[in-house]
Amino acid sequence: MMPATGGALNNNSTLGPLGSNAGLGPDTDTDHADPVPPRVDGAPNTIWLNYGDIDHDCTHAERYRDGDVTWCDERMSASDVAYVRAEYATAEMAVANAALEAANTEIAQLKRLLRTPSGY
Repeated sequence: MMPATGGALNNNSTLGPLGSNAGLGPDTDTDHADPVPPRVDGAPNTIWLNYGDIDHDCTHAERYRDGDVTWCDERMSASDVAYVRAEYATAEMAVANAALEAANTEIAQLKRLLRTPSGY
């Protein structure tokens, strides 16, 4: 191993002889990269808009205007409305579509069996 003088690098260094990337040009991997926005993990897949106990039909706008709309990850009353995260709904739909496709295949096989004279 050569000493880290005169521009040579040792095994523990990736920097030039001045101890930085000075003179080597811009670091294109990081200088122009957009920062990754912060995110929240563990958000519920479903939330409920809580309208409280209502005694007559009304609109969301009416309840919202009166300040009577909140949200929770649990249903609180019969008037509450569920909202499902898009990525969760998409994943659930893919599972449901796969199950439906399997059921349709099985139904088609059963129909073919019923059409044969011996049933087999």
